[in-house]
Amino acid sequence: MQPQDVAPRPAPSSASSADPVVDVEQAEAALVEHYPRLARLAYLVLPPGLGRGRRVLSAHALTQRALPRSRTTTPVIPAQSTGRQVDPGYALVRLRVVRTALEAGLPLRRRAWPRRSQLPPLLPHVRGLKLFPRSGGADELALDQRLSGLSGPGRAAYVLRGL
Repeated sequence: MQPQDVAPRPAPSSASSADPVVDVEQAEAALVEHYPRLARLAYLVLPPGLGRGRRVLSAHALTQRALPRSRTTTPVIPAQSTGRQVDPGYALVRLRVVRTALEAGLPLRRRAWPRRSQLPPLLPHVRGLKLFPRSGGADELALDQRLSGLSGPGRAAYVLRGL
């Protein structure tokens, strides 16, 4: 292997000036705008063994907890494509929803305290919200059956590709 065959490694920097900074207000606006999509994303990534009711409540609880507490930089994924422009607030909230949904599906360790996302969910704090959406028919049933055979990261990849 020749030195010219190796791609140069970028200099490590925690937050460069090119990384967009996401305010809490921007993330909150993205959460309000995309709430149904984010709750559906969390519902589909959560393990199917929880049952429909618990998955719905957990999905809403995880989505509501996805707001950052302070200004943060948008995380950059190394292999992330730059083809489609996405709102940085939505990207941050979506990442947090997927991470906590995957974390909720992990088995509890014997010695460690459970993480907040692994605890039974509190009721969501939204009034007038339809918690149990109408069933989507045969298409939704087929999707649930296909996703139930996949692992947590597999479900997340399948759902992120489709949503």
